[in-house]
Amino acid sequence: MKIERVVLGMDFGAPAVAAARWVAQAFAGAKEVILVNVVDVPHPPSFLSGILPPREELIETAKVGARDRLGDLVEELPALPGGHITTRIESGRPAERIAAVAEEVSADLVVVGEHGQRPGVWNALGSTAERLLHSSPVPVLLARSPSRKETERMLIALDESPMTAQILEWAAALGRERAEMILLHVLDPAVVGRVRLVSADRGAMKFEEQLRGGTRSWLLEQAGSVGLPEERVEISVALGRPGHEIIAAAERHDVDLIVMGSRGSRPIGQRALGSVARSVLRGATCSVLVVADG
Repeated sequence: MKIERVVLGMDFGAPAVAAARWVAQAFAGAKEVILVNVVDVPHPPSFLSGILPPREELIETAKVGARDRLGDLVEELPALPGGHITTRIESGRPAERIAAVAEEVSADLVVVGEHGQRPGVWNALGSTAERLLHSSPVPVLLARSPSRKETERMLIALDESPMTAQILEWAAALGRERAEMILLHVLDPAVVGRVRLVSADRGAMKFEEQLRGGTRSWLLEQAGSVGLPEERVEISVALGRPGHEIIAAAERHDVDLIVMGSRGSRPIGQRALGSVARSVLRGATCSVLVVADG
């Protein structure tokens, strides 16, 4: 898998600017990085129409300012050795317009920084990042406080789904040839609890060890199926609530990036974000890549 075209949502907040610098370094082999700023001017109340300029005039003024700021930012960013950094200015709802640009240019990946006004404990409800995950035609990476030029350690959360190979391929592409990869599966406590209940007289601990051993074998099999080298792979099996355990494992292993899928159902014309992906996006302190189904 090659990541040749990256769309990055740019609101000029410090997190978005940091994300742009990181993308220019981490995806230096890309052919194009497109910085997209979306001007979103709300409709003013009608009773202020004689005081405020027309909305169209406000939008055009904002676009002029955005064009200048994007130009200055491009000059500050590292150049792509085999490609170029371009800019787009759109108007409308940010998530919808960024997703539309990604589809128009056949992007491989969309990157967005954490909302500058809501750092730390992130209230993701209604945020551009979460809305993008409902509409983006390609995977979305929330770049949260990226500090390293390249991903050195990542956590790959897997369950038994048709997306497993795709998630691993994305991890391999982002990890290139050096990143350490922790493959994690979270066992359902309801299943383990039932095993303990029915096997109370036959060695519950033995059954649980077998469950964990079988899970480790499956994770190793998945890693081998996409050619991940064994020396860079670590296997982890947890028991509990998936979102909580993924966040805990990411902090325990001090990873740069979490790679996971979204298991939400998909209504007509919209992709629903799975509850586990939502909880990880809101609770993780590192960057998160969500590979959506379909």
